[in-house]
Amino acid sequence: MEAPQRPVVILCGSLTLAARQLTPGVVLVHQGHIVAAGAPATTPIPAEAALLDALHSHVSAGHGDNAGQPVRPGQIANLVSRSPHGPIQWMMCAGQLCYPQRAPSPPAAITWQQHRQAAIDTLYSWLHRRPQTIQLRQAGNSRAMQRRGIDILWQIQRDAGTAQTLTLRVIPTLMPAPNSVFVLDGRSAQQLPEASLSHTQARWWLYHHGPDNKCYALPTQAFRRWLQSHARYIKPQPVHLPGRAQPLRGRRISIATLQQALPKTRIINIKSKRVQ
Repeated sequence: MEAPQRPVVILCGSLTLAARQLTPGVVLVHQGHIVAAGAPATTPIPAEAALLDALHSHVSAGHGDNAGQPVRPGQIANLVSRSPHGPIQWMMCAGQLCYPQRAPSPPAAITWQQHRQAAIDTLYSWLHRRPQTIQLRQAGNSRAMQRRGIDILWQIQRDAGTAQTLTLRVIPTLMPAPNSVFVLDGRSAQQLPEASLSHTQARWWLYHHGPDNKCYALPTQAFRRWLQSHARYIKPQPVHLPGRAQPLRGRRISIATLQQALPKTRIINIKSKRVQ
């Protein structure tokens, strides 16, 4: 079979790279060969590429049970994805999925807006299950909410029996580094205002960290003030986002640092009702 013409980007939970494992990792496959392999921040992701989600598995080179070799650019794209517990999830032979026998084609490329809407829908569903929720509303076609940079209105029942409405801005994972948030700055923030901390009037800034299915909830104004005071101490980095050919720049901040600096910071486990 002919290898697919469209490049395929494999987002890996972990990746065998040279003599070590890199977590997370990215493999770019085109015309049946590995074009690039490495960290998400340094591996170019073409805007037209299809994305193959392997964030819950480990990817290495080889065939079947003999896989486990380093993934290197220039190799034929014979790759194996394994779950953390060992079973093979899928195999790629010369750039095409060949196991399971009726393996689906790689999914279509997603855009930044689709990526963000998926995060909004995930948080909306989680909030809907909260016992204190009275009413929820997404921005949808509401120009007033869009102008204010608000994605969700969340009306909740307070302990005193009164209702309160909270405004939320939802940002999907920008860089899958563990236990951290990534904030765009300067011209990059202007190019993508939906992800900009300065382009929202929402009370809470919710960063949906897809790789570990958690959400970091930060008080927007306090976070903005803290970042203005500390940005010069944090080295900017490039980041590649779905559907964008050119990298953007921003700053990665550990959630532990923000919890210490901003006591109202919360960590939401999307798989449960637990809030830290």
